[in-house]
Amino acid sequence: MKKLVMVATLLGLGWSASAFADPVKVAIGTIKGPGAKEVTEALKRSISSEAGFEVVGNKDGAAAVINGVVSKAGKKLDAALTVEDPQGQTLKSWRIRAKKAARLAQLIEGDLWNRIGPTLKGLAGGEGSGGGESAPDAPAVDPNLRKVGLLKVEGSAKNKAELLVVGGFRSTPGLELVATEVIRGQALKLGVQLDDPSGRVEIARALGLSAYLSLKLEEKSGGLEGTALVTDALDGRTASEAKASAKNSTNLSRDLKAATLPLFERTKAPTGKAAEAPMLAAAPPPPAAPPPAPSGGGSSSGGSESTQLETTAPAKDKGIKDRSHSPLEIAAGLKFFTRSLTYNDDLYGALRPYDLSGAPSLDAQLRWYPGAHFGSGIASIFGVYGQFNYALGLKTVDAMEREFATSQLSFGGGLRVRIPLGASELGVFGGYGQHGFTLDGTDGPTGIDFPSVSYGFLRYGADGRLSPFDGFHARFGFAWRQMLSAGEIAEADWFPRATMGGLDAQLGVGYEVVSGLEVQLGAELIRYFYAMNPEPGDGRVAGGAVDQYLSATLGVAFYL
Repeated sequence: MKKLVMVATLLGLGWSASAFADPVKVAIGTIKGPGAKEVTEALKRSISSEAGFEVVGNKDGAAAVINGVVSKAGKKLDAALTVEDPQGQTLKSWRIRAKKAARLAQLIEGDLWNRIGPTLKGLAGGEGSGGGESAPDAPAVDPNLRKVGLLKVEGSAKNKAELLVVGGFRSTPGLELVATEVIRGQALKLGVQLDDPSGRVEIARALGLSAYLSLKLEEKSGGLEGTALVTDALDGRTASEAKASAKNSTNLSRDLKAATLPLFERTKAPTGKAAEAPMLAAAPPPPAAPPPAPSGGGSSSGGSESTQLETTAPAKDKGIKDRSHSPLEIAAGLKFFTRSLTYNDDLYGALRPYDLSGAPSLDAQLRWYPGAHFGSGIASIFGVYGQFNYALGLKTVDAMEREFATSQLSFGGGLRVRIPLGASELGVFGGYGQHGFTLDGTDGPTGIDFPSVSYGFLRYGADGRLSPFDGFHARFGFAWRQMLSAGEIAEADWFPRATMGGLDAQLGVGYEVVSGLEVQLGAELIRYFYAMNPEPGDGRVAGGAVDQYLSATLGVAFYL
């Protein structure tokens, strides 16, 4: 019974020591540029959410300081972040890009621990150490695991092959590959230099390493070549060098690992007795290919000892045209349109169709989302839209060879709600509009055989934008027009009992030539259809009519 009490007491003390260990303090230093506020808040949320870490406002007493600059990089925001020690030495650099500040913050918060987490955890005394002091002379060693420190990855094929080659070593049973950032963090904690052999020995004892691994990956004619340099971590002796060549990264990963694993057996275990380390498993089949490496970046476990910034924006961000939170979009262009008014069931054959083969008009559209000026929350999806189109210089000639000045004018506006879907967007809208095609100077008994139309309607429908790759998008839309009026064609001299409906549809593409400026090409169909409902004694008799407009627009769009 006394023994049980003693065991319980010891366990309780151990738990207490672990539970109340001092957290690793990380200070958010200076973050400058557009979107700095969103980036700062994302860093605070991500670091605070990790057990054993604390965000502090003062650099004094902090184990690390994160500084950064956000700048415009073409079409995107570029955030360059650095993790520094209290003396200002850079431990790790990280660069990430996105279209908008909100998206930038989202990517930072979601990927921080993959990118700079190993560096921060290294300051705590190694991965998963919880921030306590390491005992360099008595590291905790798992007798069933050989730990190898990855010193660096370099070479012309680094970006192309690093993920697969390093991933191959990580997947080996009985082998733990310790990240470069963890090794650097431990060097800073111990106050030793990584390029000093005696310093590497101290790091190895603190982390329980038996070997160091350096990789050089080169592109050669016909394929790839890899060189692995294995160094005994406890005496600084170079065990040997392994080389392999292959046509692709997958085969290089398999062959280089097979050639390198026997070299680890020649190194000493952390206790100084190589026999205590298990024999490494034979090289397994090549690992499954991980996702492609982000453009211009490397894996978080690799990298040279240079402090040059790395481009580490996730691949999925490439091509995201984050217009789903743009507060303002303005488009203008030149529209070429045709018009066709035809009748069916013309009882007397006296109704003359109207045909306009083509004419230019000026077109402008606007979308404004006031809430998007203040953030990307729910308020940013509600907005207003407006549309204007006007054609000048048209003429109509009737059966008596008389000319009438003719104009075409349409305008409208209403409310729109957008639904962001990653790089794409759907929207629903509703509003009021007018569309007129009028012949001037036809008031009174002129005997003209073309009626003017002046449509008033409620318009509601859905539209969307698809962005399959960077800079390009396709858009579409459809709307129903609930007719309120039609003008002269529905008056007593023409078809006073006419009923009508209308619809419109759009298709288009666009390409962003510079940030915020897009060239657009679009096509549109507008169609009004009538039931004339004639009665005996009517001067004009028809069963129905179709008034149709087809157009193509070339223009530009500006958006914030």
